[in-house]
Amino acid sequence: MENLPDASFMFNVTKWRPTIKDLKTYLYQVVFSDLGLASTTVELMERMHGGHDTDTIDRLSMEELRNVLQGDPDNRILPEAVYMFAQGREDQGATPGLVCERSETLFTGIMGVSFDRGGLIVMQSFCSQVYTLHDSQGRCLLDHCHDLELGLDGQVLLRPSRANGVWHWMVHDGQELRERDLTGTTLTIDDFPSIHGRDIIPAMLDAPSEIRSYYPSVIFEQREDVITALLQDANAFRVLREHYCADEDLAIHAVRSNNLAFSLLSEELRNDEPFLRRLAGSVPGLDLHYLLVNRPRDRRLVEYTPDVGTNDQVSDLPF
Repeated sequence: MENLPDASFMFNVTKWRPTIKDLKTYLYQVVFSDLGLASTTVELMERMHGGHDTDTIDRLSMEELRNVLQGDPDNRILPEAVYMFAQGREDQGATPGLVCERSETLFTGIMGVSFDRGGLIVMQSFCSQVYTLHDSQGRCLLDHCHDLELGLDGQVLLRPSRANGVWHWMVHDGQELRERDLTGTTLTIDDFPSIHGRDIIPAMLDAPSEIRSYYPSVIFEQREDVITALLQDANAFRVLREHYCADEDLAIHAVRSNNLAFSLLSEELRNDEPFLRRLAGSVPGLDLHYLLVNRPRDRRLVEYTPDVGTNDQVSDLPF
């Protein structure tokens, strides 16, 4: 087989536990956003610290930052982890002066990834229903949306965050995002061919340090314990990648446990024809022709067939 690019590693996103500098940057981004949660946070800052300007933010201690970010029961926005496209992370240490004035955006989650059409990724902001769409290099394609669903072959279903925002069905062609021409069609939201979490990248996994807390009683140096965890929990692959990604036998157990594990195998395994034949023979439902010939660049195991739409109409869809 040809040496295919490693699709899952196109997305250069890093994840880490926020430092005090990160939380200052994050609070600055909350306060000076154009979202409704900004006014709530400003009121908290004024009441608790007498201001919300950059100087006030920069003087806050870690405890004070945490109190502000989780101070409103209806608006708790303290992140357990922050994410950034790697170029911004590399530039962080070189930024002089007040850290919270730097322009790189901190995100609070990865809501979805697609390897199709060069790659798409949905990032979450402010631990809330605020999403943005980016290509695999981090270029923002869509600003704040309340809903963003990824579909097959670059399709995107979205609802903007502005008041009375209507749904839009769009397509990414690998270069730009454009609205689909649905003139004369009658569709419901059920007709959208969602990939339903088909693709996954390492930044969406728990950090290695969290493996022990996820499985506190398992000694993972033993192969048998890795196999047991994979057999007993369909989500175990998310924290055990380092054990199975380059190991043929463990990789088969991982993919058998959850097909999503295939996206996390090493490039060598995903391009090894004898291994793919063995994998297809060991995991029920895998299509060997699909893996080897049909659409190998998509890194997908099973072609997704959308459900038949219902006759129920969704009133705020524009199509």
